[in-house]
Amino acid sequence: MNKLEVLAETSTQMKNSLVDHICFVIRNIGWILPQVRNTMASGKKGERRSLGDDLLKINERFRTKIEIEGEENIPTEGGLILAMAHLVNTKTFPGWENKKVNPTWWLVGITQALRKRRGKEAEFRLIFKFLAGTEFGRFWKKLISIYGGLPVNPKAPKESLNSLKQATEAAKDGEIILIAPEGETHVALTSAKRGIARLALSDCPFLPLVYAETSTGQGFKYTIRIGKPIYSEGANQWQDLPRSERKKKEIEFANTVMNRIAALIPKNQRGVYEY
Repeated sequence: MNKLEVLAETSTQMKNSLVDHICFVIRNIGWILPQVRNTMASGKKGERRSLGDDLLKINERFRTKIEIEGEENIPTEGGLILAMAHLVNTKTFPGWENKKVNPTWWLVGITQALRKRRGKEAEFRLIFKFLAGTEFGRFWKKLISIYGGLPVNPKAPKESLNSLKQATEAAKDGEIILIAPEGETHVALTSAKRGIARLALSDCPFLPLVYAETSTGQGFKYTIRIGKPIYSEGANQWQDLPRSERKKKEIEFANTVMNRIAALIPKNQRGVYEY
């Protein structure tokens, strides 16, 4: 699949996904609105809500089955960086349908896996991209921030860098950070942004993961596949290198993470990491 084909299919899948999300909201608006009001009320009080608790509350209502592969690869303690492939469809695993993925369910699955390994208090913080200058972008930024999310925006490099620094310090303090190294959604893997390498300064392990969904005839089955940890030994020494050398090290590490993600999916989904 060449770059133009990837862009065209990504655009189609994103449009289909948006329509599905709108339909989901309309069907469940009576339940969703009170939840959103409660969340926003917490934000006004300056409270940080538990993303994990609210995700599991959603799943109590919809009873979605989520399978986890590689759960034993999750370290049982300490800071952790979850590096997630941001694929928009489910040709992720062999034989699965070309179907977009509802992000709610893979977030639920990650929460379930973390809490099974680390206890019921386990939480993660999202590094999320938002659309600056739009009403939805401002609402999304405010909503996710209530859960401790850290915003990044290509048009606001200072804010993005500050978020990455906060994430690095949080990981050093033992928190779990979730990031999509590519920064955007595609139907096949694309080059990682260097921001993923900045998190290596935390000296915490990186955990590659991918997700997919398939129709069961009576609904959808969701699967999350988790790879083995990647360790960023010596990353803090990069800061003493000349800028060109530091950039080279960051790109090398980002590619290492992406190659480990690519190893979890078939070749036709590996995009620029198809080797």
